[in-house]
Formats: sequence, C-alpha cells, structure tokens
Amino acid sequence: MYRPQSSPGFYRLPASLVALVFAATATLGAQSRVRAASGASFRKEPNGLRLGNLVNGVQYAAGKTEGQWVQATIEGWVASESTAPTTRDGFDLAVTAAGGENLRAEPGGVIIARVVEGTLLSRVSARGKWLQVRRQGWVSRSSLQQDADQPAAEKPVAAAPPAPPSPVPAPAPPTAAPVQASVAKPAADASTRPDSTSGGAPAASGRVEVRKGAEIAPVREGATFATLSEKADAVVLDRSRDWVKVRFEGWIKAVDLAGDANPPP
Repeated sequence: MYRPQSSPGFYRLPASLVALVFAATATLGAQSRVRAASGASFRKEPNGLRLGNLVNGVQYAAGKTEGQWVQATIEGWVASESTAPTTRDGFDLAVTAAGGENLRAEPGGVIIARVVEGTLLSRVSARGKWLQVRRQGWVSRSSLQQDADQPAAEKPVAAAPPAPPSPVPAPAPPTAAPVQASVAKPAADASTRPDSTSGGAPAASGRVEVRKGAEIAPVREGATFATLSEKADAVVLDRSRDWVKVRFEGWIKAVDLAGDANPPP
C-alpha cells in the first residue's frame, strides 16, 4: 500500500530540540543595547583599526563581548556623494569624503556617529541623495554608559573621568605674564560662540590631566593624528559640546622638526 512521504510534524520533534528552537528565538528577540559615553571609538576589531567615533548618549545595538570589548552596530543615513561603490570584504560602499563623514538618524537628521575616510559600509536602502547604511564594529566597555535596557550581566561599567586638579596659584616670573594672558583670552572668546558649552562649566579653565590612550585630532570631529602613550598635563583653551581644545608642552628632538627650529625672540 502506497503511503505519501511527508516531513514529521513539529509536535513529533524531540523535546530537547523544541526547547532549543524556543531558546534561540528568545535570544534573538532580546537583543541588548548600549549607550556611548564621550569619546567612544568605534573599531574594526577589539583594539584594532579605528573606523570612527560614536556620539555621547546615543544607543546602539549590542552583540557579543570579548574581554573588555563589546560588539556594536551603527545604522543610519549618509550623503551618497560622500561614498563610492565597492566590493571589498563583502561591503557595498566606501566612504570617500576627505576627513570622514557623519552618520545621521534620518536624511539630514541628527548625527549618531562619524566614520573616517575609507570605512566600508553595507547599503540597506536609499532615499533621494541619501543612503541608509550599516556597519558592525567594537567599542571598549570603558567608553560605554550603563543603560536600563541592558541585562544586568551585560551592563558595562563606564570609567569615571578623572577630576581636574584644582589650580594652585603660584608666583610667576615677570616674563611669564604675557603667556598667562594669552591662555586666559580663549576662554573669554569661547563664551560668546554659539556652539560653546554653557551652563555651569566654563569653556576653558586651568590645567587638566589627559588620560593615557587619548586620541588627538587637529579639529573637532577630525581624524586622529596622535595618541598619548602616557598621561600628560595640558592647558584647556576652549570647549565645544563633547570636545575640548587643549595645549601640551614638551620637548622633542631637533631632527624631528621640519623648518626653522630657532625659538622666537
């Protein structure tokens, strides 16, 4: 007698396999999220090549963890004129804008991340002159804030920023007076700028200690040109949103200079 062949019904699967299917479904539906702190670097691999920076206070989808690193996904909109098609490493687009480009929550909307020139992205959709893109990377736990949407076991502990030491007035030699006046002047100018930080903290105040590993850019939201290998003291010249302009003092070898090495009179 002929009996039609068919796959066994779901109810006939082993109980252990059914439980595994439900567990996997629950895990996918309960994806956690992380919130970036100020100066969070977005990297290709744990402690690897920097792809850009996350924006303070913005939430991102979180994935697996490796030691002190958390996998995060950025997804937003970028101007199509700042990208070019590519097939490298399975991605569709590459950022071509000199100095990098902003990733926005919607076309022309608020900035949620910034990626450097050459970063590879996956195209999701398009709307006029805007492209929706996605990229997965890694961020250090110390660059994340605790967030109520995360499971307790996955909450990263954000490192508390060092408190700036209180300036200690000290008698300065007569020749140092013009230098002190030039340092104090940018703080007065910054208070009149529309994008300077206001409400409590001054735009520039005294000396601070910059932590080891801090990345230094020539302009706000620009590409990194140096990284501190050790912590160092600096003078605050200006402050705008999440960025602080500082001045370092130190000595370098004359052979590392290009141009006239003679000090001014």
